[in-house]
Amino acid sequence: MNNLKNLLIILFFIFFENFLFSQEKVPSLSQIDSLLRKGNMFFKEADFENSLKLLRKTFYYSKLVNNDSISALACNRIARNFSELSEFKKAIIYFEKGLIYAEKAKRDNIKEMILINLGNIYANKDYYDLKKAIDFYFKALKLAKKIKDFDGAFTINLNLAWTYFGNNMFETGYKYLDYTNINFEKYGDNNFFTSINMLNGMYYSHKNQNVKAKYYFEKGISLNTTVTLKQEKQFLYLEYSKFLAKTGDFKNAYINQQKGQEISDKLFHKSKILKASIIGVNLEIDNYKSELQKLEAENNLQNKNYHKSRVINILTVLLTLILVLLLYVLSKSSKFNKATNEVLIKKNHQLKIAIEKAQDANKLKSQFVSTISHELRTPLYGVIGITDIIYDEHKQLIDNKHLEALKFSANYLLSLINDILHISKIEESKIVLDNNNFDIFTEVHAIINALKFIANKNNVVIDSKIDANIPKLIVGDQTRLAQILMNLLTNALKFTKNGKVLVELNLENVVGKTHYINFKIQDSGIGIALENQSKVFDKFTQIKNVDDDYQGTGLGLSIVKKLIDLFKSEIFLESEVGSGSTFSFTIGFDAAEKEIISISENLEENLEIKILVVEDNKINQLVTKKIIQQQKQACKIVSSGLEAIEVLKVESYDVILMDINMPELNGFETTIEIRKMAIYVPIIALTAYNKKQVLQQAKLSGIDAVLVKPFEPTRLFEVIRKLLKEKNAD
Repeated sequence: MNNLKNLLIILFFIFFENFLFSQEKVPSLSQIDSLLRKGNMFFKEADFENSLKLLRKTFYYSKLVNNDSISALACNRIARNFSELSEFKKAIIYFEKGLIYAEKAKRDNIKEMILINLGNIYANKDYYDLKKAIDFYFKALKLAKKIKDFDGAFTINLNLAWTYFGNNMFETGYKYLDYTNINFEKYGDNNFFTSINMLNGMYYSHKNQNVKAKYYFEKGISLNTTVTLKQEKQFLYLEYSKFLAKTGDFKNAYINQQKGQEISDKLFHKSKILKASIIGVNLEIDNYKSELQKLEAENNLQNKNYHKSRVINILTVLLTLILVLLLYVLSKSSKFNKATNEVLIKKNHQLKIAIEKAQDANKLKSQFVSTISHELRTPLYGVIGITDIIYDEHKQLIDNKHLEALKFSANYLLSLINDILHISKIEESKIVLDNNNFDIFTEVHAIINALKFIANKNNVVIDSKIDANIPKLIVGDQTRLAQILMNLLTNALKFTKNGKVLVELNLENVVGKTHYINFKIQDSGIGIALENQSKVFDKFTQIKNVDDDYQGTGLGLSIVKKLIDLFKSEIFLESEVGSGSTFSFTIGFDAAEKEIISISENLEENLEIKILVVEDNKINQLVTKKIIQQQKQACKIVSSGLEAIEVLKVESYDVILMDINMPELNGFETTIEIRKMAIYVPIIALTAYNKKQVLQQAKLSGIDAVLVKPFEPTRLFEVIRKLLKEKNAD
């Protein structure tokens, strides 16, 4: 009757507590953490009842707020309580739950702690499995090393020593005890003092070193025991009792055994165990409730799925009917599609042929442009060269307007040819920017000086303003930048009379080594109407003006825009009719790391060389010979490749200037034959072809450098000096 009464009281207590528990408001995260800490405190005081009560609430709330870290910690401490109550199966269940939550939270330190506790479970004599215990300890030790938890590693070594000693494997376990002895000052504290001294006492008792053993046992007992260390003290008394019995001191052995038993009775009093068991039952009920809720949810889901399945069945029937109808329609349309496909195949074939024809046309266009440019450059070389000769030999004609007009017309025609070639190469994506060191200040002034003839003709003052913060030497494509500036300045001078043109360079920004330079070309000319500003960058566009007829191809600004696109920049225009125009753009250049050394400055000026000129055009022979004689160098002219080979059999020369387009043997073939004769003097190709068009074949044949006609005489001798210097260095 009394047992039944007690059972009813327990069940009422459980029901009432669960009812109140379910009515509580969910606390904040800090409040849940406070419950966890209080539960831990009660556990350390061996108050398992209050510890489990608070930890049960902690676990319940942590799941409500989805905090996996607190759930893992709560499971770990609940399992510790069950372990102390010898409820090992329940303990293992909660330890395994804790591992799952720790994994979700990515908390390796909590996983390590739980693995240690699982090792302790299987090391316990009442649930003994040495292999599993050691396995869990080593998993924990591996994790401790990974996260550099030296305190945890210390604890694991202590537990390994204790486990091996408990199985009389003293020699195997001693290395772990030795680790704790060595590292006690670093990672140990009073919580380990009792256990370490007990283990040392056990080891030396095993070694029959009784004096040392007694010393360590009594040293461990001497520490004033706190509540949290009572269980360790209990084990110490029992091991000391065994040692004393072994040495024959049965009286003191009995006294120490009783002391250990007193601690055990206090820690594990029956009433405390019963109350704790009630809380344990509540935890089981919580689990059953959780499972029941899952089952109810699954049942509801099944009901919903049943209703859905009916709808799906109806829809399936409808879809089947629709599919049958679609199949009928598709069968009817397949014949139509087949006929359509045959038409498309035919059209695709025609389109392919059209594309091939277009590609062939593009090739022919490129070949035509190349051929025309070559045919025009060749006589232009003669015209410009002879004009320079007249200027040089007849100083009295320097101011002659007719001679100036001749030179200007020749240069204009050369500019026109270059424009056509540039636009063709840009459209075919054949231009790749170079990276060379050059002096930006010198380059700008050279361009201005080259255009002073046009400026003087139109009574225009052309000036420059360059920011002193811009590096003197920069890295980039000097030629393309010069083309941009030349075209913009030529355009500005063309549309300005009795006014001013300003070239302005400002350092806009510096990012790392890259200096972003803003270029601005401003004129006081006729200006451009707003409605025409969007058209000026189109090919072959000339904005008409009622008062003046401005010559030009309309390609200059189109080339400028495309070249600036290659620099990954953008050009801007500001203009007003009657007030002039301003073109501006920004390009980033790296500052050069070393100075540019002029070839002419780096070699002796009194260079005396013999030059062989291989050229079939009589006018070009005259021009090239005059250029060489002006530099006071000796030269011989031959009209073909075969003649050059015969001359080189009996005479030696320091440099050979080779035309490319010659009858019988062209320049490439002639060079190959010369190299076969073991003649390794520098050979420079002078050609009217575009440089990139012939450069690869020139290198393969043995030509050292390529100059495009017409060229500056100073440039020819710079290349000669450079090649001779390289040859002498070898």
